[in-house]
Amino acid sequence: MPPILKKVAAKVIRRVQWPFYTPPVTRKLLRARKQSDTLFILGSGSSICTYSAAMWNHIRSHDSVGFNFWLLHAFAPDFYIGELPVQDDRREIYFHNLLRVKESYSSCLMMFKTSFIPYYKELSEVKGRIALSKWIDADSTDDLQQKLPQLVNRRHLLPKFYHQTATVDWLIFFSMIIGYKKLVLCGVDLNHTEYFFEKQRNEVESRGFIIPQSIQTKKIHRTIDATQNKGLLLTEVLDVYHRAGLKKLPKIYIALDSSALHPQLPLYDWPVTVPQVKALS
Repeated sequence: MPPILKKVAAKVIRRVQWPFYTPPVTRKLLRARKQSDTLFILGSGSSICTYSAAMWNHIRSHDSVGFNFWLLHAFAPDFYIGELPVQDDRREIYFHNLLRVKESYSSCLMMFKTSFIPYYKELSEVKGRIALSKWIDADSTDDLQQKLPQLVNRRHLLPKFYHQTATVDWLIFFSMIIGYKKLVLCGVDLNHTEYFFEKQRNEVESRGFIIPQSIQTKKIHRTIDATQNKGLLLTEVLDVYHRAGLKKLPKIYIALDSSALHPQLPLYDWPVTVPQVKALS
């Protein structure tokens, strides 16, 4: 798109004054927030409860992104990405928890992935941004491998984030747009369905949060279980990302060897002592 048209479009976006309008995130904003070459992805698996103060200090010295119900954790990341629940009751709980972190997340870039621009006052209250997202229509690993390079190199006026299976692969795409060199997956356990906020229920509720009812119905996470997931599994998607030869793809590590993604993903070399965590199943 010619530069003059980009400027006109940007002015139109800024001048739109719909009630509770949530503006979209831009590449310029994302890249201005990047402070390191390593991004820690903070998932909600219960292994997070074993992290030492030294590990949190190390994470704090790099960029971090929390997603979905990471809001219930006391650690405020640099980025946050949320997916708005479809059901009214779950969305009400989500907004309650979202507003609880309004102050503690004041320095965090809060984004919400969707394919449309929603009008919820809660998103405006936390100064949220919309991350325009689109599901990749791929019916096989070969199909996904063929489409990925085209999507990664596609240029839009506003960044568009593609995903296939879960928020984790959405965040891999996110990391390529910003330009990270390393990703470290924390709390992405998947070989069980216990969340940190369930393990620390009393502490989390004492801070005024509402713990949602889990939507997981079996012993392992549905994103890696073929009996629950009719599409591609997260393990398959990760394999495709590595096979596709993407120049922008960062090196992806797993934080602890108790995760179901190890040894598919190499273990991150922490510069501090790491507790031994037994894999749950």
